[in-house]
Amino acid sequence: TLDLPLCVRQVGVNIFGPTVEGDNIVFILDRSGSMGEKVTLDGTTKTRAGWVSDSMCQMLPRLKEGANFGIVTFDTALEHMSSTLVTGSDSIDAGMAFSTGPHVAPRNGTNISMGLASVPAYGTVDTVYLLSDGEPTSGITGPSAIASWVKTNLPNTVIHTTNFLGGATANAYLSAIAKASRGTHKNITPQSIEELKVNVFNPELVAERIAAQMPGPDRRAMYESGASAGAGFMGAMGMDGGMMEMAKKAMEEEYANAGLTVNKDKVQDMSAQGAAMGGMAQGMMGGF
Repeated sequence: TLDLPLCVRQVGVNIFGPTVEGDNIVFILDRSGSMGEKVTLDGTTKTRAGWVSDSMCQMLPRLKEGANFGIVTFDTALEHMSSTLVTGSDSIDAGMAFSTGPHVAPRNGTNISMGLASVPAYGTVDTVYLLSDGEPTSGITGPSAIASWVKTNLPNTVIHTTNFLGGATANAYLSAIAKASRGTHKNITPQSIEELKVNVFNPELVAERIAAQMPGPDRRAMYESGASAGAGFMGAMGMDGGMMEMAKKAMEEEYANAGLTVNKDKVQDMSAQGAAMGGMAQGMMGGF
């Protein structure tokens, strides 16, 4: 049994997006006072900062092999996980610890431009994931001004932004940053937050999370065999054709969301074999 970090085993949300792109990545996380407000999702209540920590624990294991990353938290001051970009499984564990510890505890005001200004110190950064829940209270506060700054100072960096339960002003500001850097923008509202739930009972996702803790070749084998085992379980449970098709579609969507570089055809073939084996097992049990 692999000793996975607790935050990976918990039901969580995916705030940043389905995949983590880039070779040299910086996560910039808001820890201003408003991140201490509580949000209830599927019966679980956490602070906004708590949900962001959970999402980081979902996302860091999905970094592609060899990717370098750094984490910056900001309010009216900055805190860095490390002075340089880091890589490797030990660094992912350190990133999880940083993202769930006192470094993300909510405090003070919001200076988003200060967070962005920390990026050049890391050297070559091709991708930034920026999350905030409020409009800036200090630093560069206007959408057009921050867009101009981004174009001038981070011309080769794609910035993906997330407005996490912030208002219209915050949304306009973060959207301007994404547009100026050719990035994507997510506006997470109270109405859309239910869509962020991650179903830990999805057999492929569970297999992928476990596989994320293993080296490359073993990771691929674990993921593919996880798909087969999941389909076999569904077959053994006696799903009819329509239900199996729905389950297969859900598994395919989860594969796409995972964004893993594994052989999709092989996964589907093994899933079909697993379903057949599960059906045979069910038939044998029925014979008894």
